[in-house]
Amino acid sequence: MELLDAHVKAELTATMRCGLMQITFPASDQSHLLLDFGFPTEERTEILGVTAKQVSPTEIEGSIHQKNGYALEFTVHFVIQLSRPVESLDGWQTGDYTGKDAGYGTDWRRPVTYERGVTNFTGQGKCGLAMNFNTTAGEKILVRTGISLVSAA
Repeated sequence: MELLDAHVKAELTATMRCGLMQITFPASDQSHLLLDFGFPTEERTEILGVTAKQVSPTEIEGSIHQKNGYALEFTVHFVIQLSRPVESLDGWQTGDYTGKDAGYGTDWRRPVTYERGVTNFTGQGKCGLAMNFNTTAGEKILVRTGISLVSAA
């Protein structure tokens, strides 16, 4: 898949519990991979809690405690392994919308708290991580992901 505006090529493959990505970046000191813990609204999933930890310069592990109408509460553990170190890791947390105007939806009106340079992250609801890189033209970053309902190991 080509992300034309960003000049990024993403090649992806997955099985039920793991995935492999190869991302080709342009030369940039602002290349990012985003880990968005939010679910599409049609899933009606509530994110009760997220933890993530950078266990090495090339590995992040954590868990997402969630619930929905058909599976009640459960936790998904994850590990992300990268072919090269991240320059930095940032986290974001979206707050509640307290205004009265609901025209055109409210998600884009919610306040966001952004924390730079994290190694441990906790959040709930709409939150996520940004993995930041300085890349050279044509640089490829391999990303291996795995999930489990038992543990991260």
